[in-house]
Amino acid sequence: MHVRSVRARAVETAERPQETDDTAATQGIYGMTVQDLARFAEELAEQGEGCSVERNAAERLAERLYSSLTSGLASDADELARRAAALGSNSLPERDQVSFGELLGRSLEDFTLRVLLAAGALSLVLEGVLGGEAGGWVEGAAILAAVAVVALVTATNDYQKERQFRALSALSSAANVTVLRDGRTQEIDTGKLVVGDVMLFDTGDILPADGMLFQGNEIRADESHLTGESEDVLKRPGGAALMLSGAKVLEGYGRMVVTAVGLNSAQGQILGSLGGATQGAPGDGLRETTALQRKLEGMAGQIGGFGLAAALLSLAAMAGQFSWAEFVVAGRPWAWELLPRYLHFVITAITIVVVAVPEGLPLAVTVALAFSVKRMLSENNLVRTLSAAETMGAATTICTDKTGTLTQNEMAVVRMWAAGSEFRDLAALREAAPCGNGAPGPGLALDAAVVALITEGIAVNSTAELRPSPDGGRNLQVGNRTECALLTLAAGLGANYAAARARHQQAAVAPFSSERKRMSTLAVPGEPSGNGASGARLYCKGAAEIVLRLCTRRLLPDGRAAELPIEEMQELLESFSTDGNRMLALAYRDVPNAELPEEGPMCGAEEVDVAGLEAGLVLVALVGIEDPLRREVPEAIRQCQRAGITVRMLTGDNAVTAAAIARQCGILPPDAPLPYLTPVMATMDEPAQASAASDAHSAPADSASSAHADHARSGAGPASSSGRGGAGAASSSRAAGRGLRAALWGELDRRAEGRDEGRGNRADRSGAGCREGSAVMTGPEFRKQVLRPDGSLDREAFMALWPSLRVMGRCSPNDKYTIVQALQGDSDEVVAMTGDGTNDAPALRLADVGFAMNSGTSIAKEASDILLLDDNFASVVSAVRWGRNVYAGITKFLQFQLVVNVVAVATAAVGAFALQESPLTAVQMLWVNLIMDSLASLALATEAPTDAVLDLPPYSPSQPLLTPSVLKSVAGQSVFQLAVMCVLVFHGDALFGVPAAASLQGPSAHYTLVFNAFVMMQLFNQVNARKIYDEPNVLAGVLDNRLFLGILGSELLLQALIVQFGGEVFATQPLSAEQWGACVGIGALSLLVRAVLCALPPHPRAGASLASGSGGDADAE
Repeated sequence: MHVRSVRARAVETAERPQETDDTAATQGIYGMTVQDLARFAEELAEQGEGCSVERNAAERLAERLYSSLTSGLASDADELARRAAALGSNSLPERDQVSFGELLGRSLEDFTLRVLLAAGALSLVLEGVLGGEAGGWVEGAAILAAVAVVALVTATNDYQKERQFRALSALSSAANVTVLRDGRTQEIDTGKLVVGDVMLFDTGDILPADGMLFQGNEIRADESHLTGESEDVLKRPGGAALMLSGAKVLEGYGRMVVTAVGLNSAQGQILGSLGGATQGAPGDGLRETTALQRKLEGMAGQIGGFGLAAALLSLAAMAGQFSWAEFVVAGRPWAWELLPRYLHFVITAITIVVVAVPEGLPLAVTVALAFSVKRMLSENNLVRTLSAAETMGAATTICTDKTGTLTQNEMAVVRMWAAGSEFRDLAALREAAPCGNGAPGPGLALDAAVVALITEGIAVNSTAELRPSPDGGRNLQVGNRTECALLTLAAGLGANYAAARARHQQAAVAPFSSERKRMSTLAVPGEPSGNGASGARLYCKGAAEIVLRLCTRRLLPDGRAAELPIEEMQELLESFSTDGNRMLALAYRDVPNAELPEEGPMCGAEEVDVAGLEAGLVLVALVGIEDPLRREVPEAIRQCQRAGITVRMLTGDNAVTAAAIARQCGILPPDAPLPYLTPVMATMDEPAQASAASDAHSAPADSASSAHADHARSGAGPASSSGRGGAGAASSSRAAGRGLRAALWGELDRRAEGRDEGRGNRADRSGAGCREGSAVMTGPEFRKQVLRPDGSLDREAFMALWPSLRVMGRCSPNDKYTIVQALQGDSDEVVAMTGDGTNDAPALRLADVGFAMNSGTSIAKEASDILLLDDNFASVVSAVRWGRNVYAGITKFLQFQLVVNVVAVATAAVGAFALQESPLTAVQMLWVNLIMDSLASLALATEAPTDAVLDLPPYSPSQPLLTPSVLKSVAGQSVFQLAVMCVLVFHGDALFGVPAAASLQGPSAHYTLVFNAFVMMQLFNQVNARKIYDEPNVLAGVLDNRLFLGILGSELLLQALIVQFGGEVFATQPLSAEQWGACVGIGALSLLVRAVLCALPPHPRAGASLASGSGGDADAE
């Protein structure tokens, strides 16, 4: 679909007569109506990349909307409300809510319940037409009432689950957006965005509204789901400036004036044409059918087949024996009065099917998952995909980021080298000027020119901000935490970063990316003349080992520049790489006019190749940024290792810093050697490399340094070159210079390898020379080992490397994707992956469970299964605990329900063959079915996990749910209960001194005792089912689970009411206290039976337990 067609639909909708005259008048007070904005957007959409728009169009648009490009809207609540009423609110249609009546109707779609409804109704009809015994209508009415209760309970459970999932979906889809109001940037909920807002966006954002771009650099957007065009779209101010809601910002950052929100936006029009939310609406993942549910549905079908066979045999036995006695032995002719008796046989058989079919199994999974998802939210895990909650119970590997996940993401510059001087104690500096307002700091022994270069480079080449705290405390940090740490350093040095930014105009920006590991800004100080005479300055900051290799000179203490020896560069890296801090290098370069477009540096970002200018840089400073480890992380890592889960760190930071942090948190042993760090070749094109060589060898150090120093002191433009003719002279030495530089790097790499060998083969664990089996390596070395020349995966090499790998530095998003892709189809590996960037989205979506950071981009969040609200690794361990608890809860329910299935069906079948009737009536079995399916699932599947679940290896999805230990419990309890039931059915009258049921018409004390003893055994076995690992104390923790106690107490109370007052409906007679005591005592024997079974093999740890045999770190350690 073309953009024009999307906007045309907006115009058509806008022109429909859906507003009143009053509304149109209200719209008119803003200078433009909804129809005007739609036509404006349509015209804007027609502008291709090669077209241009009036440069003041955005300013004129803002004026018409009573807004401002520099200050935005006013934060007046009444005015914002009027604007939303006139020009639309930013809300989209939601999925239609499912009513309780609809859920009730769905619950009655169950085939067996429909058959029971028909049988109950037919029983009542026959009783009314044919007449019969007094109270003969009771059975039919009771069946209908029981079906109604089962349907109501099922619908209530589904309704509560739906409400809970809708609440979670609203949380999952909630997002904030940054806008400019009252001249200040502030975050607001996307629902409060209005037309006329000036909205700021960055790489990874998903736009919540349409707008006109008026400021930005190198912006690429993905509009494929809106327009159908798979190619990324280049956006630029003054050209293709229409930004569409729902588009994903893949690269760049900028500002736009909001022109359409809600149903008037591109995304809103598409949703409106579909009549509601699409299938991909937030929260759909919470309604999916999980793998465990599908597995249990299959098991329920198999058990139901067994029950159906038993029901048919019972029906044949009862009807056959009755027919033989009536028509053959007694010789009676057929009479319609006999039809209710046959209907009774049919109802009994149907009830056997109802009891046998464990429809509560899938319900138990739903209840367990719904409970876990809700509780996980309280522990900072927002589940977006329901299956992820259960999959975490099977996780064998967790691949985690470092920054903000293992560390606190509270960056602070703790060490700095600048112009040949080193500073280690910067605490006083960080406490200086609160927000970089220009107040003088405590001062460092640095030349003013050096300080100016440091602070201007930080201010101009960043997008973060520091704001005063309302309580006068620490600064509020807005934006990237690393940039905030640098801004704090600049503020401590007395710089006013806002003023510095105002003094410079950004000509072009090469933003930071996971591939480049650096950010560069080409800036023009003051007011450029526009003819290119003033030149420009390039500021660069990034990973130390990458930026250093782009540097050919360094700053001297007096502000001059001199050649940077490679040996000194290596010494700097070694010195800064041992303390685990993040290392950044700050550099700059004055760009001569010969390397700029003829129109000058301000001709347009698309005309300037910033990356091509990143060569021959002057090193200004090297900083060490501390990001303290979260206090709870080491214990969380130990818990994972105890649970058999391997934790691997995949970080974009360098391998030395990553390994140091890994040692602190326990991913690596405390005595693990650190890798050896060397500068690595940055990603740049041939012209950039040639320029690096040229700048390094074509100009005398002193003269170049003098120009740099003059610029730093004066704040004027950069020293200009001798004109474009200088480019030819410079190019004459590029080939020789480039070759010499490459030779020096080769010699340095050889020295590094030799130095590693002298340190006891430390190169085996280094980022530059990793061998197969290394615990620490870099992304480039990983790719070198596991990818073939054509880019395909060498699975054999990967599987040889994977078991021992613990830390990967300079890991790219593609490396994460390669890892997940390599493990696809391996049933022994279930991988959880964390990520926060746009490029992490493919790996997050492909991983078994994708965790996105709450501080991450919108695209990463959209691709994730679980959102970490606190960005904390400890919350991942919490997800593991709850995931395993889902499996444990299902196992508990299975252990309980299968016993009830076997005993109830066998008792009914034996009674049908031996007594021509079931000792348990249809209504009684429906009550037992209610205990099994709904109440027990709530009681057993909603118990909170304990740390004991971390003592077992990960659950394996390929392992059967009925493990030997579970089968041992089911078989033992079933044999015991069947023996008790046979004794009570055939000899209970004699044991209790009551008349035999066969000698009486209507309810009997004999069968009431059978029914009551049967239910008591189930209630006590429900207590047994809480423990599935042969724990000696079955009552441990039972008093802490109020829900379990409440349900168990309710079941006991209802059973007492049924027995004492059920009468004809439940076919019961009141029992005496002694008889009640006997029934309770018989039920309590189930506890003794469990104690005996626990002493018998197999045991969960020794046998083929629910857990797989993969040992994770347990084996590795």
